Amino acid sequence: MGRKKKITWGLIRKGIDHEWRPAREIARKIGANHSYLARLLSNAAALGLVEKSKKRYRCPVCGAAFDEVKRVDNMYPLFRLPPGPAEKKRGAAR
Repeated sequence: MGRKKKITWGLIRKGIDHEWRPAREIARKIGANHSYLARLLSNAAALGLVEKSKKRYRCPVCGAAFDEVKRVDNMYPLFRLPPGPAEKKRGAAR
């Protein structure tokens, strides 16, 4: 029985580097479910937290459209990825 790997923003940050990467590749790198990751990334892109390229990829398996994304995190300290659920809980406890 495989446990579903919890995706944290830290993992996503590690997976996205300064080159353009399709979400699928990032998912493979961090061992995540890519359709879930693609949704997270498109939300992050909508918030202006990751940069999106104009190219689209279709996943041959699930047909999800992927955006290539580039890490913006370090270049723009203003755009930190929002805290994941765990960090939110920690913040609320304080």
